[in-house]
Amino acid sequence: MLIFLLILALLVIAIVQELDRRNEVTEPPSGKCPGCDFTVDADWLLCPRCKELLRTTCVCGKHLPVFYRHCVVCGAPRSVRDWR
Repeated sequence: MLIFLLILALLVIAIVQELDRRNEVTEPPSGKCPGCDFTVDADWLLCPRCKELLRTTCVCGKHLPVFYRHCVVCGAPRSVRDWR
């Protein structure tokens, strides 16, 4: 009976830790502005330093930061001819 309670307690602890991990606020991905190398967040539209456009549109229609190498939705590699 004691072993059962110990296993149950370990499972409860593992579940609580997983729920806490899921509720953590993660920092948005960041990258470098292609115009001035200033550190920018992924959700910014323009660089605050040089006003360079930081978002582009993939062939699938998803708007993504210009410093992403691949689309996070369809996986298309970023190239000048494919992305608008």
